[in-house]
Amino acid sequence: MNLTDKANQLKKRITPGIWEDKKGQIHFSIPELLALHDLEDTPENHEVVKEMLLELMKKNNPNTPVLFRKSPTDDGEDLR
Repeated sequence: MNLTDKANQLKKRITPGIWEDKKGQIHFSIPELLALHDLEDTPENHEVVKEMLLELMKKNNPNTPVLFRKSPTDDGEDLR
C-alpha cells in the first residue's frame, strides 16, 4: 500500500487507536487501543483485540476492509 497516495492518507481520527482514511477504510492501532484501556502491550493481548475487532467488523461492516497499523503512517497489515 502506498501511503503517499492521497486516498490512503488520514481523513479523520475517530478515537485514539481508530481512524478513517480518505477512501473510507477504517484503520486500527492495537498498541493505542491497549494503552487507552490500560492493558499491557503483549502478543496475547494483541491477538485478543485483533480477533475481537475482526469479529465486530465482519458482523457489522462485512464489506469494509480492515487494516491494523501502529500509526497512520505505518504500512500495516491488511486483513480483508
